[in-house]
Amino acid sequence: MPSILQVALDTPLHRLFDYRLPDGLDAVPPGSLVEVPFGRTRQVGVALGAAADSAVEAGKLRHLIRVLDDRPALSPHILRLAQFCADYYHYPLGAILLAALPPRLRNATPFVAATPWLLLTDAGRVAAPPARARAQRALLDALRAAPQTRDRLRAQKQSRHAAALVAAGWAAWARLPPQATGSPVDGPLPCSHASPAPAATAEQQAALDRLLPALAQFGVHLLHGVTGSGKTELYMRLIDAVLAANKQALVLIPEIALTPQLEQHFRRRFPGRNIAALHSGLGETARTENWLAAPGCDVLLGTRLSVFAPLPRLGLIVVDEEHDGSFKQQDGLRYSARDVAIARGKQADAPVLLGSATPSLESYAQALNGRYRLIELKQRAISQARLPDIELVDLKHIPLDNGLTRPALQALADTLARGEQSLVFLNRRGYAPALYCPSCAWVSPCPRCSARLVLHRTAHRLKCHHCGFETRIPAECPGCGNPDLKPLGQGTQRLEETLAALLPAARIRRIDRDTCGRAPGPSSAKRCGHARSTSCSAPRCWRRATTFPT
Repeated sequence: MPSILQVALDTPLHRLFDYRLPDGLDAVPPGSLVEVPFGRTRQVGVALGAAADSAVEAGKLRHLIRVLDDRPALSPHILRLAQFCADYYHYPLGAILLAALPPRLRNATPFVAATPWLLLTDAGRVAAPPARARAQRALLDALRAAPQTRDRLRAQKQSRHAAALVAAGWAAWARLPPQATGSPVDGPLPCSHASPAPAATAEQQAALDRLLPALAQFGVHLLHGVTGSGKTELYMRLIDAVLAANKQALVLIPEIALTPQLEQHFRRRFPGRNIAALHSGLGETARTENWLAAPGCDVLLGTRLSVFAPLPRLGLIVVDEEHDGSFKQQDGLRYSARDVAIARGKQADAPVLLGSATPSLESYAQALNGRYRLIELKQRAISQARLPDIELVDLKHIPLDNGLTRPALQALADTLARGEQSLVFLNRRGYAPALYCPSCAWVSPCPRCSARLVLHRTAHRLKCHHCGFETRIPAECPGCGNPDLKPLGQGTQRLEETLAALLPAARIRRIDRDTCGRAPGPSSAKRCGHARSTSCSAPRCWRRATTFPT
């Protein structure tokens, strides 16, 4: 009986699928990406091993279509990590493996990486073109100084000469320049000089004295540092030690918006090192190429899915802002990248550093009971900087004036008198979180879900912020007919109204989804019932959208 290949597919079934190897193909390495028939379609799957027999009858076994040799096989480390997630989160193994790949690699269409850089070969370094080939000689001199991009050569009308150098073996196209930063698109080469590291504070040095000896083995370390204490500087110094040992570092960050700034910081700090970024904000091709470049990079920056990136020399995992909810996937495989990072660190025998100014309760509890190592930075790194003064106001003993206490109002008035600005935060949008009947205790329920309808007085509507249902404000209580309905609680609209009354000299601006959403077009003007030539107080009116409320 021919050999049988077991393949993991992206299906909701907790099983592998058996396929017959075609003639002439003896074995497929585990982790290889393959194309197989599945029902009436074709799917990309991951080969996990061979079997001597199958529960499916021999006559019903279908043949493997082909092995996708244009992309690398998944490493045993990734296969083992995916198996852990399948067991821990009770999720199909095939769905995990395919979700860990960039979307482009889940497609069986052959993938050809872009090659935007023209590099000099060893033969080109000593080549001497004929004297009459002045353009080729000039291009060779330029390549000896620095790699050239395809776009630059096109702009200088040198594409023909570049092709001649490639045909002669004096130059070659490459996906990345030597010692590139992991950006697959044209861009500047990394700096040749490292930005100087600031002097370590006493707390930072004490933390380094504890962390540096621990880089040789697995362990979870919770870095609890106040804002501005220099946690990122500690990351840099630890990564520097890891790179000196010819290992790789994985840095997980919660938000895509943080990636470019942090990537530039790493580029300046580690010039000449391969630094790659992985996140969903990259284009499909760029994301695929950076994933393919991950095994050869030195530092990988990425969001939660980067925890599954191929890193064969992993020596350190950093989870910045470990408390952030963005590390938790909310659909499909509902996993926590922080917890998976700890599992991967244990499998790779690499330390895991969790950093936060406000650690999650579970991480802090693990540090207190000794399972994690707690390292604290209680002072800011800049001696002139000091932590803000925080005053807690006990609402049991101080009355509220439309949601504001007298100490808060006095602080706002004093700040206004000094000509300074104030920020007032309230996590309730609308005028009031609910509409209330004092006679029968009716509180505006949402008919579609279990939430309450929020009062938006300027729009004269009750809206549900969860399911999107909205309706007009009732003239009387639906339960008892009482016309005296009261707003219950405070919202940003009501707070704005209160501040305008108490601080008439202040210029007040409200920033929430109602004022800073997408600029409405003519259809929005129709919803509020006003023509373009009229003024309207509705927040979604075209005239209202261009100004802040006063």
